[in-house]
Amino acid sequence: NAEYMGTIHVTMSADLIWLCTRNNSAFLRKSNGIELSAEPNNLMSKNCFKFSGLANAHVAGLTAVKGKKCSKIVLSSKKVSADKQFKPRHGTQSRVVSTHTKHGEKALIAGLATKGYRPDLLKAAGEKYIALKKSFKKAKTFRTKNH
Repeated sequence: NAEYMGTIHVTMSADLIWLCTRNNSAFLRKSNGIELSAEPNNLMSKNCFKFSGLANAHVAGLTAVKGKKCSKIVLSSKKVSADKQFKPRHGTQSRVVSTHTKHGEKALIAGLATKGYRPDLLKAAGEKYIALKKSFKKAKTFRTKNH
C-alpha cells in the first residue's frame, strides 16, 4: 500500500536469539573449561539461557560503580514496552540501589518483584548484591611492631 509508509518490526523469539548467540558472541569468555559471559544485564556472568541479557525479555543487572568518595550499586533492567524495544539507547532503565543492606534489599524487591520479573532472578540479584557490597570493603592492614 502506497499510503502506508510505516516500518514493520519483526522480533525473533528468545530461543532463536539464544541459539544464534550461545556459541558465537563477542561477550563469551572461556577459561579452564568454564564458559562465562560479559554481556550487560547478566546477573551471574554465566553463559546460559537463564541469565542471558541478550536473549531474554525480562533481564536485570547489578553493577558496581566506584567513585573517589563513595561507591554505588546500580540496578539496570530492560524496558519491555513495544516502542522502546528497537531503541537500544532508551531500552534500559537504571537506578541506584542503597548500599545499606535493609534499604538495598527493599529497592531490589521494588525494582524487580513488583514489576513481574522472574523469582529466580530476584534470588540471583540478592546474591550478587551481597557480593558487590563485600567488594566495597577495604582490606584490613596490620601494623607490625619493630623491636
